[in-house]
Amino acid sequence: MLLPACCSFADSDHGKAEVAPWSGYWWPHRDGGLINPLTKYDQATGRDAAGWEKERLTGQIDPPRWHGYCHAWAAASVLEAEPRSDRKLSRSSEQPLVLTVADQKGALTGAHAMDVANVYGDRFGDGVGSEDPHDLSPAYLWELLQLYVRDQRTPLIVDVENGPEVWNFPVYAYEVQYKPSQSGGPTTGRMELLLADDSVSPGFVGTQARRLVYHFTFRVVDGVIDPDSAQWTGASRHDHPDFAWYPFVVVPENPQIDYAEVRQFVGNPLPGATDETGGEEAEVTGPTQEGEAAGSAQSAIETVAHVPTTQQGVVISPTELVDLYCRTRSGFVIDATVDRFDGGAYRVGDTLQVSVASERRGYLFLLQEDTEGTLSLLYPQPGDDNRIPAQERVWLPRAGADYVFQASWPTGVDRIKAVVTSNPIVLAGLNTAVDRSGGRHRVASPLTFRWHPTQRRVLQRQLALALEKGPAGVQEQLDRRFASIASKTGAIAV
Repeated sequence: MLLPACCSFADSDHGKAEVAPWSGYWWPHRDGGLINPLTKYDQATGRDAAGWEKERLTGQIDPPRWHGYCHAWAAASVLEAEPRSDRKLSRSSEQPLVLTVADQKGALTGAHAMDVANVYGDRFGDGVGSEDPHDLSPAYLWELLQLYVRDQRTPLIVDVENGPEVWNFPVYAYEVQYKPSQSGGPTTGRMELLLADDSVSPGFVGTQARRLVYHFTFRVVDGVIDPDSAQWTGASRHDHPDFAWYPFVVVPENPQIDYAEVRQFVGNPLPGATDETGGEEAEVTGPTQEGEAAGSAQSAIETVAHVPTTQQGVVISPTELVDLYCRTRSGFVIDATVDRFDGGAYRVGDTLQVSVASERRGYLFLLQEDTEGTLSLLYPQPGDDNRIPAQERVWLPRAGADYVFQASWPTGVDRIKAVVTSNPIVLAGLNTAVDRSGGRHRVASPLTFRWHPTQRRVLQRQLALALEKGPAGVQEQLDRRFASIASKTGAIAV
């Protein structure tokens, strides 16, 4: 098969879905899967879906850490309107039943656990099919993005991990930039994907973006792209999507889940449905407009709306994050230090503060690399305003913060890098599903990044190489994206 040469070889091709899929939790099996939301579903319907889920999970001895419902959430997020309101269901003889956004998203996830789907490419590691980790070539993926995201304006779900694990995310926007060779060689391409993320709390409302960038080459034969010539290049040779798919028939895995009842449960009943609707499979086409699911007309329902979380700033990819951490040149002057000037030596359990002064106002981030080489975000914590004024020293945590920084295991030398950007940025893959319990003066754990295994290995190699030799050819690109950046690295000994 030969693909048409897109856009007459202009330098870019792009597409965006009409409705962005919503971010939701992936409900890992190790943490009980869908038992909590299905318990509410059972209370509302009289079924025993939570019991079936509990029995199934009980039979799994030490399930792999990646096992969960990312596939079912991804399907629900592209086919269902997002629940954005807690619902209070009044019952004549009992206390009102509060159905949180998390309960509703969990029930929708359960309803989509075995959807019928069109699948493109063969899953690697399941022992079936070709077992070729490269069968979803860049040309094939590009064609699918054009078909779904650009032409039909609908999201496309991809497994971004080409190893044996499966990490599903729905793509809702893409851009491909390409440049023909001047010497008759292959054309170079750069593919950028925006995906809805699942590194959020179960009750999150809105779309948290995950951004991934891939590189590839291809050749043109008689004015069309030869798909057999398309090859992933650079780090993308190892880290690229495994397969793509799109669901079209809703099929619950749990026999106690009835799709029509789930739609009633979230206040968005199927057309013509009643409370006695049977549990047949249903073909769906996805939400027609962005916004909350249509509310039920029942007077017994009260709703409390949640304000969707909106991300302000440029979304940077994990690769750009590592480049940002490793950069050695600043666009303006900042000064950063810890509160102990004797080499920054701390015992495990000691609290610490970081002071930062910036020549220009901007947005402050503290990136931390522990002694094992794991990169995380120390500041801002969820809910923090990370703006920093010009030429004024600030101490972190700020006065009035409900948390403290604390030296922790493992012992060794941790690096803390202060970064100030002129424009706001969003760190893709940041795990925002964190425990805020503990009251005032809780210990602020560095926020981790949820990266799929191959990506994590590639980034660790990139981090080690960049720290050894310095980043090459990335600082100018980062400066263009973020206007200007300043950074300074310090170390603490634990």
